Amino acid sequence: WKTNLYYNWLYCLKSLLQLKSGYDYPFYMRNQAWEKKSLITSLASWSQLRHDVILYGSPSGAEKGGWEEWIPDPPKCQVEANPEFFSRMLELLTHSRDGLQQRDLITKPMQEKFEKFIDLVDFLYQVSLKEVTNQPITTQEHEKLYTFGALLENLTISVMTDDESISNWFEIQSDTDKNVAVIADIHTAQIEVDENGQKIEKNLALEVGVGPVYEIYVVTEVDGYLKLTRGATFSYFEFLHPADDRLTDEKWQAMLKAGSNPPPPNWTQGFFSSQYPPEIPRLEYIYYFD
Repeated sequence: WKTNLYYNWLYCLKSLLQLKSGYDYPFYMRNQAWEKKSLITSLASWSQLRHDVILYGSPSGAEKGGWEEWIPDPPKCQVEANPEFFSRMLELLTHSRDGLQQRDLITKPMQEKFEKFIDLVDFLYQVSLKEVTNQPITTQEHEKLYTFGALLENLTISVMTDDESISNWFEIQSDTDKNVAVIADIHTAQIEVDENGQKIEKNLALEVGVGPVYEIYVVTEVDGYLKLTRGATFSYFEFLHPADDRLTDEKWQAMLKAGSNPPPPNWTQGFFSSQYPPEIPRLEYIYYFD
């Protein structure tokens, strides 16, 4: 599993499907729906690997601010309680960094970005370990979890471009590059299909890809109470498509926008809903900016 970065990444995904024994996992992670969600996540990430694209972007100004104090306390946040996944991610990151260093292929700015990413993943590992060993999460950890999306966004932007003036995902001008939806064909074959009662052979490609990010709602225990929590999760698609009209990211994203895309695989149904739940009440916060 550790012969190269590709297999090492699959090794990380494997931990989503085979939870390590000995931990007290939250009850929401111990049912078939969560297993399917984890399989969707793994396949979506694998399809991104197959896609193997280099992102690029150009600027348009702005910067995320920070705050020093919350009134009241920050929202109670959680991370997926899978310390084994984050442990393997840490190993993958350090292996990648060390390998580049040994070959003198890493610049100082990129090494600094590696260190920031390693610190972020280590933070998630520490919090997830607390969750499965029933230790309390501190106010400072809740605050960092709440701002994690912005932290990861800024780190991603810094890797995508050398322009330090870009600090927001929406400042990337290419709509294709800032869209999470990607597509890749992984196999082509002559397949016999039935058209109008006649058997004909068609040259078809198997397409796999990521669609829009879905909202996920999970009931979990927070401070001794059951709470409805909200997060984000991958979507995954796989379907046959004419090989002489291979899909690009632009075509795929246009299909999704128009609603002309094939449906997700049948086995993913059962825990998806097209109906939004009632609006969740939000606390009012006072932010003290530095």
